Amino acid sequence: MVKLDLEKAYDRVDWGFLKLVLRAFGFSDKWVSLLEKCWSNCWFSILVNVEAFSRNFRNLMVRGWSHPYAIGRGRPIATHMLFTDDTLLFLNGSKSSLQAVKTFLDVFQEASGQRINFIKSCFIYSGKLSATRIRSIKCILGIVKLRAGLRYLGVPLASGKVKCSDFQFLLDKVQSKHSIACYIDCGGPAQGHFQLGTTLCKVLLGWADGKSKLHWISWKKISRPFEGGGLGIRKLAEFLNALRMKLEWEVKFSEFSGLWAVLMRAKHGVDLDSSSALSSARGGSPLWRKIREQMALLEGSVQWQVGHGARNLWDVNWTGLGPLVSLVSSLILSELLSLQIKDFLRPLGPFPTSAVFSLLPHGVVDFIFQEGFATSDENDSCFWPLDRSGKFTIKSAWKMSRPVYSLPGWS
Repeated sequence: MVKLDLEKAYDRVDWGFLKLVLRAFGFSDKWVSLLEKCWSNCWFSILVNVEAFSRNFRNLMVRGWSHPYAIGRGRPIATHMLFTDDTLLFLNGSKSSLQAVKTFLDVFQEASGQRINFIKSCFIYSGKLSATRIRSIKCILGIVKLRAGLRYLGVPLASGKVKCSDFQFLLDKVQSKHSIACYIDCGGPAQGHFQLGTTLCKVLLGWADGKSKLHWISWKKISRPFEGGGLGIRKLAEFLNALRMKLEWEVKFSEFSGLWAVLMRAKHGVDLDSSSALSSARGGSPLWRKIREQMALLEGSVQWQVGHGARNLWDVNWTGLGPLVSLVSSLILSELLSLQIKDFLRPLGPFPTSAVFSLLPHGVVDFIFQEGFATSDENDSCFWPLDRSGKFTIKSAWKMSRPVYSLPGWS
């Protein structure tokens, strides 16, 4: 992964290059002339330059002149990430790819008028990369290795596992604003998440002369919801769980998710058309393992709108009562485990109706028939029943995942 540093990107503008790019994108001469009158603001120019860079660099990969870093054969690829003048390139590190990229960068600088500071640029590499390959990257691209404290859009970039020290800059900011001693807890190597709860506790409950003041009430009670006798302050650990649920929603249930979710599906074999849960096998990054740990909570809350009825009869929540497997009173026979919803609602041929009914409580069976569930020509679709819009929200996930507190009584 290569991070490029553009030299004063907003001051280096070639107006002729911008006009050529706009015409190449299909804009008429009249429209280009109108835009040319607005070019006193360089903000417009950097967007056009970034778009030109993005399209041409993508073509470089598609035509096979260079090769991106791939997570596996036949899987989606990520070639680059761009945000104004912050640029990340994903390369496989072969000599031919590096030479093609270096030529592309030279041509882009000549055409656009922008300059890349190769001294300030750097790259991050896998621990399996040989010393010969590392020297080749430095020699061809003319850039150095990873710099300490490198960040992209505020997120630390590090080779290998992220450590507590990579987020020290965040604690320094909190400490400088509140002038208190900060504390960070990694929660052990298996957890890999960071907690600033102790810092916030000291800010709200009092801190003076390097020592904490007398706390008349515990932070645990303060962070309870209003209905539980607290102040409704969110615990960072609970909020972090809701954020992980958002990531799992993007990977497992959302059809309109971003590149991150697409790559994670490909890497871990997640199928949107499958009712099976995320694999609980060991492996993957600490974040992925945390997502798997919470999969039961999210998948039990997601509700499905019956269409073709191709989902598994037992594993998904299509009645609003939860997955049927959680309602059965005895062990499900092996020949019944693969049944689909359509087999139950629209049986073709012999169907073990009595066997299914015997497993479910009478109230559940009555509810299914009273609601009049039926198949249709549409695909089965999922929605989030905890929000009126039917879309997943972090706020509703946080409320669902946090403990239920009762209002303490007066004695």
